[in-house]
Amino acid sequence: MALRGDRVDWDQAVALARRVGCERHLALGAVLAEALLAAPLPPALTREVSLLTRAAAAAWPLPTILAMPPVTDREAIYRLGLLRSLRWSMGSIAAPRAAGRCWR
Repeated sequence: MALRGDRVDWDQAVALARRVGCERHLALGAVLAEALLAAPLPPALTREVSLLTRAAAAAWPLPTILAMPPVTDREAIYRLGLLRSLRWSMGSIAAPRAAGRCWR
């Protein structure tokens, strides 16, 4: 796993994710790996306190969904609630234009 290895230059990974607009996704993956697999967060991410705070807030429904028996997307949305699901989906998108496209 990348979080436990020393092959990844996490400073470069965070910088690249920020350039392409997916730093929230990178942080979300790291937060989930920490919560579900006890993987340590890399120092480059631990310095990004606000990013990790947002990622932890976005991660709230995922352990519940992952603990369920396999369900369809529709069933997972039903269990979480449509508005909560939409809010969660929109919260993971950093760029306002991209969020607008997702709404459409």
